[in-house]
Amino acid sequence: MNYFTVLLFGKDETILTVIPHHKTDLILRRNNLERYDDRDDVRTNLIESYDRFIAFGQKHLSDPFYLEGVQRISVLDKIMREIASGAFLDCENPLSESLYPFIGLALCLEPVSSLHGIGNDC
Repeated sequence: MNYFTVLLFGKDETILTVIPHHKTDLILRRNNLERYDDRDDVRTNLIESYDRFIAFGQKHLSDPFYLEGVQRISVLDKIMREIASGAFLDCENPLSESLYPFIGLALCLEPVSSLHGIGNDC
């Protein structure tokens, strides 16, 4: 198995063995920016990580009502899909760091390399 196959389809134990630094930290900061109000530490394959990322956004962000023709469209789902896809694609670049402003909130994505002093803080 190669690195990408493990990251995409691997079980949690296999990922921890092959890629021990793989982690997605979902943090909600609303009241005090020095502390977090909710957190989800995701250490699983990319398919399950994507689902947990979307669920975390749906849990904490409101979905405004929007009609496209006669059908209701979930704006939040479309935005969270784009953010999640971009976040998981950017994780391959160790110097990438992204800040996604979203309706008065900021979604800050910090790569693992910033935890070791490489890169900038959000």
